[in-house]
Amino acid sequence: MPKGVKRNRGGDDDGDDGDRKSKRLKEQPDEETILDQLKPLKATLGKFLTGASTAQYRGGGVKIGGAATPGPLKATHKFEVNRIGRTSGCHTCGKAPNDVWISDHIPPKNLSESAILNYWPKWKKGSYRFFPHCNTCAEDQSKLVKKLNAIAKKKGAFPDLSAKEKKNIHHQDLSLSIKGQKAEASNNQRDEMQDFGDSDGCHTCKKKLASTKFDADHVPPQEFGTAYFQYALSALKIRVPKWQVRPQCKTCSRSQGDDVKQMGVKIRKILTENGLSVYK
Repeated sequence: MPKGVKRNRGGDDDGDDGDRKSKRLKEQPDEETILDQLKPLKATLGKFLTGASTAQYRGGGVKIGGAATPGPLKATHKFEVNRIGRTSGCHTCGKAPNDVWISDHIPPKNLSESAILNYWPKWKKGSYRFFPHCNTCAEDQSKLVKKLNAIAKKKGAFPDLSAKEKKNIHHQDLSLSIKGQKAEASNNQRDEMQDFGDSDGCHTCKKKLASTKFDADHVPPQEFGTAYFQYALSALKIRVPKWQVRPQCKTCSRSQGDDVKQMGVKIRKILTENGLSVYK
């Protein structure tokens, strides 16, 4: 059993040793039950092990560790990943980084309501549009949203924004957008957003390149090095290959991150509900 997964000790301090031992034995987790509950996750776990890429991906990857834990990600690894990506594209969708635009919520879905209304007094709650966004402006927007949310939390005065900052959270040219909701964009909306980006560029900076860099995606995901994933993989007798990193576009990276996070929640829930304490 991995170090970060432990059996909860049953019983209490009352009664004799025999009673305490009996209580602990009764509360031991049923490993067969745990295995039965983990089995429906096996197919998805297997896909994560080899990456979400198709069999046609020929770019390969950069080795960074053994089977137990991934090694540290160095600048040389990132350089090599981007070299592979420029030739072979994203290992998940096959696209070059400049081909993948982010479907940006305007106003940003994580921006506090008070901040939105400060800069956009006529905004109707729940009204959003999707605009094509390059990765550089998306990162700038994320920093700005974090800054404004901190001010909103303290109920401070919101600062004046530069023209670019305003455009990054409140864009009025609706011809560049499609109507959305606070939820994530649908696949059809994402496809439509690629067309907007290719024709008009980023809605904030107008550049025609969505990105010039790939993320270095761990295959299998880094989370597989945690104790609860290791427990699940061992119970299901899934062999973990040696870690490597491959080029992945920002869109696929975000989507995969959400999927892995949800998988981790399911595994931890199964283990804890069956009497195991889970640590990273």
